[in-house]
Amino acid sequence: MIKAVLYDLGDVFFEAYFWRKWNYEKIVEMKKFNNSFGEFYDLYEKFLEPVYRGNISYNIAFDNFLGHLQINSVDSFRKLSFEKKKDFEDNRQLFQGVKETLKTLCDSGIRNVIITDNEAGENEIRKTVIEKYNINEFIYRVVSSKEVGHKKPAPQIFNHAINLLNLTFQDVLFVAHDEDEISGALSLGIKTVAFNNYLQRPLNSSYTISNFFELLNIVHQLNNKNG
Repeated sequence: MIKAVLYDLGDVFFEAYFWRKWNYEKIVEMKKFNNSFGEFYDLYEKFLEPVYRGNISYNIAFDNFLGHLQINSVDSFRKLSFEKKKDFEDNRQLFQGVKETLKTLCDSGIRNVIITDNEAGENEIRKTVIEKYNINEFIYRVVSSKEVGHKKPAPQIFNHAINLLNLTFQDVLFVAHDEDEISGALSLGIKTVAFNNYLQRPLNSSYTISNFFELLNIVHQLNNKNG
């Protein structure tokens, strides 16, 4: 019986990779990186790991990343890049069906929980991100890597969410786009839903959706099957 749905935040509720793609394209133009966007994405994630655990600031991690790529004029590139980041964030919208799906699940007694690798804690994420999209009332909890001290796919962050809910891994679904996070959840016995696989990597997920409304059908089918 599905009693809660866990969600990654960026690239599941809204498109979050556009800024990284912008950085990638600029850095390739500068001839400072010659590999694929997927490899760029993975490399940048390594520099963000201490940010997600609350050990260093996002600015420091970004500067360290630029330094690793031997980019000149780090300050000017960071200024231009962060202006572009703000522009993307100010203009992004929820994917179609996200708000309606969250409301439907909430109204039916199923709890919606965000699990995010993030430099901010729950209260700040609610104020700066969740409230912007008018979905705060549909989100039961926000579990942040900064507050847990572990990032996905570490089992500790999933365990933390399950303990908050007082449920078992069999009682939840996890919606994500990342292969490592999906594999990590599956290894714990959590059923997974793959959505927005923009890196086009093999995702051995329990289910795959292309439209957020399809999540309702999966929950309905599982609960009817086990009801």
